[in-house]
Amino acid sequence: MVVCTFQTLGNQKNTDLQVDMLKSMKRLAMPNGTILVSVFNKKLFKDFGLKKFYGREVKRTVGEIMISKQDEENAILRTSKGVYSKWFSKDDLDDLFKRAKISKYKIMDEKSLRPLGIMKNV
Repeated sequence: MVVCTFQTLGNQKNTDLQVDMLKSMKRLAMPNGTILVSVFNKKLFKDFGLKKFYGREVKRTVGEIMISKQDEENAILRTSKGVYSKWFSKDDLDDLFKRAKISKYKIMDEKSLRPLGIMKNV
Protein backbone atom coordinates (compact mmCIF):
# COMPACT_ATOMS: atom_id res chain seq x y z
CA MET A 1 0.00 0.00 0.00
CA VAL A 2 1.24 3.48 -0.90
CA VAL A 3 -0.25 6.32 1.17
CA CYS A 4 -0.27 10.04 0.36
CA THR A 5 -1.93 12.09 3.11
CA PHE A 6 -2.04 15.56 4.62
CA GLN A 7 -2.73 17.33 1.32
CA THR A 8 0.68 16.34 -0.13
CA LEU A 9 -0.78 15.88 -3.62
CA GLY A 10 -2.44 19.30 -3.47
CA ASN A 11 0.81 20.97 -2.40
CA GLN A 12 2.47 20.09 -5.72
CA LYS A 13 2.53 23.39 -7.61
CA ASN A 14 1.12 22.21 -10.93
CA THR A 15 -0.87 19.43 -12.52
CA ASP A 16 2.17 17.84 -14.20
CA LEU A 17 3.84 17.37 -10.80
CA GLN A 18 0.60 15.95 -9.38
CA VAL A 19 0.35 13.46 -12.27
CA ASP A 20 4.03 12.50 -11.89
CA MET A 21 3.47 11.87 -8.18
CA LEU A 22 0.50 9.60 -8.91
CA LYS A 23 2.48 7.72 -11.59
CA SER A 24 5.29 7.14 -9.10
CA MET A 25 2.81 5.90 -6.51
CA LYS A 26 1.29 3.54 -9.08
CA ARG A 27 4.73 2.19 -9.99
CA LEU A 28 5.52 1.56 -6.30
CA ALA A 29 2.18 -0.17 -5.72
CA MET A 30 2.43 -2.48 -8.75
CA PRO A 31 1.35 -5.07 -9.58
CA ASN A 32 -1.56 -5.54 -7.17
CA GLY A 33 -1.08 -2.82 -4.57
CA THR A 34 -3.33 -0.08 -3.32
CA ILE A 35 -2.86 3.69 -3.39
CA LEU A 36 -4.58 5.82 -0.77
CA VAL A 37 -4.68 9.58 -1.42
CA SER A 38 -6.18 12.14 0.95
CA VAL A 39 -6.87 15.65 -0.35
CA PHE A 40 -8.88 18.73 0.64
CA ASN A 41 -12.43 18.97 -0.75
CA LYS A 42 -12.95 21.84 -3.21
CA LYS A 43 -16.55 22.33 -2.01
CA LEU A 44 -15.20 23.48 1.36
CA PHE A 45 -12.56 25.89 0.01
CA LYS A 46 -14.30 29.27 0.32
CA ASP A 47 -16.29 28.82 3.52
CA PHE A 48 -13.98 26.57 5.48
CA GLY A 49 -10.58 26.77 3.82
CA LEU A 50 -10.18 30.51 3.43
CA LYS A 51 -12.25 31.76 6.34
CA LYS A 52 -11.62 29.22 9.08
CA PHE A 53 -8.74 26.86 8.40
CA TYR A 54 -6.21 29.23 6.84
CA GLY A 55 -7.84 32.40 8.10
CA ARG A 56 -7.52 31.53 11.77
CA GLU A 57 -5.89 28.20 12.46
CA VAL A 58 -2.64 28.17 10.52
CA LYS A 59 -2.15 31.76 9.40
CA ARG A 60 0.79 32.36 11.76
CA THR A 61 2.60 29.34 10.39
CA VAL A 62 1.96 29.71 6.65
CA GLY A 63 1.77 33.49 6.31
CA GLU A 64 -0.79 35.86 4.87
CA ILE A 65 -3.13 34.53 2.20
CA MET A 66 -2.38 35.94 -1.26
CA ILE A 67 -5.28 34.96 -3.48
CA SER A 68 -6.48 36.13 -6.87
CA LYS A 69 -9.97 35.73 -8.26
CA GLN A 70 -8.64 33.02 -10.60
CA ASP A 71 -7.05 31.14 -7.68
CA GLU A 72 -10.29 31.38 -5.69
CA GLU A 73 -12.31 29.99 -8.61
CA ASN A 74 -9.82 27.11 -8.99
CA ALA A 75 -9.61 26.49 -5.21
CA ILE A 76 -5.90 27.31 -5.03
CA LEU A 77 -4.41 28.99 -2.01
CA ARG A 78 -1.03 30.74 -1.97
CA THR A 79 0.57 32.45 1.01
CA SER A 80 3.30 35.00 1.64
CA LYS A 81 5.56 32.21 2.96
CA GLY A 82 5.30 30.22 -0.28
CA VAL A 83 2.62 27.70 0.65
CA TYR A 84 0.63 26.36 -2.31
CA SER A 85 -2.52 24.33 -1.71
CA LYS A 86 -4.91 23.05 -4.40
CA TRP A 87 -8.29 21.78 -3.18
CA PHE A 88 -9.86 19.13 -5.44
CA SER A 89 -13.29 18.32 -6.85
CA LYS A 90 -14.26 14.82 -7.96
CA ASP A 91 -13.78 15.93 -11.58
CA ASP A 92 -10.28 17.26 -10.78
CA LEU A 93 -9.33 13.88 -9.30
CA ASP A 94 -10.90 11.95 -12.18
CA ASP A 95 -8.76 13.98 -14.59
CA LEU A 96 -5.55 13.44 -12.58
CA PHE A 97 -6.09 9.68 -12.27
CA LYS A 98 -6.80 9.37 -16.00
CA ARG A 99 -3.68 11.36 -16.87
CA ALA A 100 -1.66 9.12 -14.53
CA LYS A 101 -3.18 6.07 -16.27
CA ILE A 102 -4.80 4.82 -13.09
CA SER A 103 -7.95 3.08 -14.27
CA LYS A 104 -9.32 1.36 -11.16
CA TYR A 105 -10.10 3.86 -8.42
CA LYS A 106 -12.82 4.95 -6.08
CA ILE A 107 -13.29 8.54 -4.95
CA MET A 108 -14.86 8.83 -1.53
CA ASP A 109 -16.31 12.09 -0.28
CA GLU A 110 -18.35 13.26 2.68
CA LYS A 111 -21.36 11.29 1.40
CA SER A 112 -19.51 7.97 1.18
CA LEU A 113 -17.51 8.16 4.40
CA ARG A 114 -18.74 7.22 7.84
CA PRO A 115 -17.00 8.03 11.12
CA LEU A 116 -14.85 5.21 12.43
CA GLY A 117 -15.74 5.96 16.02
CA ILE A 118 -17.07 8.58 18.36
CA MET A 119 -14.89 10.12 21.05
CA LYS A 120 -16.59 11.24 24.23
CA ASN A 121 -15.28 13.40 27.02
CA VAL A 122 -14.34 11.19 29.93
